[in-house]
Amino acid sequence: MNNKTNTGTLQDPAAVNTGPTSIKLRKWKLFLRKNIIFYLITNVAFNSVIPYFNFENPEAVHLFKGQYCIARFLLPLAFFIPFLITIDVCNKIIALLKKENPRYTVPIYFPHKKFMFKKATINGVITFMLVTGLMGLLQLSTPSDYTFNGLVLSVFMGLFAGFIAVFFMMQTIKKLRCPEKLGDFHE
Repeated sequence: MNNKTNTGTLQDPAAVNTGPTSIKLRKWKLFLRKNIIFYLITNVAFNSVIPYFNFENPEAVHLFKGQYCIARFLLPLAFFIPFLITIDVCNKIIALLKKENPRYTVPIYFPHKKFMFKKATINGVITFMLVTGLMGLLQLSTPSDYTFNGLVLSVFMGLFAGFIAVFFMMQTIKKLRCPEKLGDFHE
């Protein structure tokens, strides 16, 4: 791991607070706990409640058929949650670093906005493609008039949204903490 004090990446949180980019372990754990709870609760709540109350007949919901189908809620969720979580976490980490050390600036050689947008787009597109593929396989493997229970689907969508929010938050943090994995964005 690169332990230069001006790398613009996170050092190991257990490290001694010696450089401008290191964060005290207590503040780091608080940051993680607060964001995990926030992302988990909001995504599970909103992505469970909103689809359920928008299904025309919650007892019979189709995957792709009809105005209020599962795809209407699940496909945008599969793209936008990873996309927005990645950008939000990157911005929050930079803000945390600046709060801990007002002299901290993102190094010139590290194009953080390009990194954020590229990483967010990759996360969103991959998740969207995986969910679309799984839904297509499910559509092909079920009878044409098969319907799903809206309550079960709403709970599943909420839990799925919470899972991908926390997963992509942790993945983004891991990517920022390991500068050797940044690829063409690193020195």
